[in-house]
Amino acid sequence: MFNTPITPTYKTRLLFGLLLMIGLLSCGKEKDESPPGLNISAPVEGQVKNFLDVNFTFGDYHLASMDISINKSSDNSVLFSRHNTYSTVQNDSFSQGFTLSALGLTATTQVKVNITVTDEGRNVTSKTINCTITP
Repeated sequence: MFNTPITPTYKTRLLFGLLLMIGLLSCGKEKDESPPGLNISAPVEGQVKNFLDVNFTFGDYHLASMDISINKSSDNSVLFSRHNTYSTVQNDSFSQGFTLSALGLTATTQVKVNITVTDEGRNVTSKTINCTITP
């Protein structure tokens, strides 16, 4: 059927090829089970101020996304939101200040600052800070 003689060189190459294929197929990515780090310096839980300062840093070896929203506590309406995605960045930060009027508010309002950071392994770190912004 085949005219190729099976020589020791042919056997060696065939064995090497099979071992190489098995080795490559058995190699897999190491499962990422560590959640991203998140360090919030502002706001502080329960703070009452006339200016909402939001500052935090976050990171992961395989960082995928960051979401932040500021919601009115009474009805959960969204006052501000941002979604960032990452492919090569391992660390980032967010720093922004908000006045009452910048959030479309006119009176003292209780708000929730929701922050979620996700990595490529679908590990999630989320934190919510409740605070009050005044005129």
